Amino acid sequence: MRIPLAGQLAAAFAVPIVALVLVTGAVSLGFSQLHSAKQELTAKADLRGRVHDITLKITEMRLATRGYVLTAKPSFQTQRLEAMDAARLDVAYVDARAALLPGVAAEVGHFPALVEEINTGCAGVEELVRSDHDAVMGFYTKSYKTGRYAAAAEAFRKASDGQKALDPVLATIDVAATSSADAASVAFDATLTRLSFIMLGVTLATIAVTVALTVLLSRRMSKRLGRVSSALAQMVSE
Repeated sequence: MRIPLAGQLAAAFAVPIVALVLVTGAVSLGFSQLHSAKQELTAKADLRGRVHDITLKITEMRLATRGYVLTAKPSFQTQRLEAMDAARLDVAYVDARAALLPGVAAEVGHFPALVEEINTGCAGVEELVRSDHDAVMGFYTKSYKTGRYAAAAEAFRKASDGQKALDPVLATIDVAATSSADAASVAFDATLTRLSFIMLGVTLATIAVTVALTVLLSRRMSKRLGRVSSALAQMVSE
């Protein structure tokens, strides 16, 4: 079947337009996937950062309590309360995004109670400092645990037990958050690579088809021009 010259020319001009549409679609889809991958990567990296922040805030809270024990300065109590408020916000943030960390839902569920247990122990120590500072110092400096020192020993034990229970939970969540963030980073890189190959493939295919059509049209045009030239030469010779 012979295709008219006009149809061949139309096909040749249509190739770049179709290629442009394909490239635009591929780029739009690719950037949409990149955006989703980037959001997931950012969310998981931020979640890992919040877990680290919780660790720092709890450490700050316990150090502030020790400072209050040694000096009885209200500024240390204020520091402990501020650290606890910040830790609660971070705990709520992690708890709300537990779905980003598959397999650690139970650990995340224990998070709030463990943090509150540490805070309760620290608050109990501060209360004893106000009511019987000597008893607290007796336990803190000489490890007295009976009689008037029993209450101080129990308050410190609560804070210490809460920390011991929280440490493995934090470690598990941190490992999960790190692994999840790494996986999201790999997915982002894979999406970027896939987009690059799609764009390269569409570009190369467009060039190949355009060159093929150009060669085909040039040959057919040459043949037709040759026939026209022969016809004219024959007319002139007659």
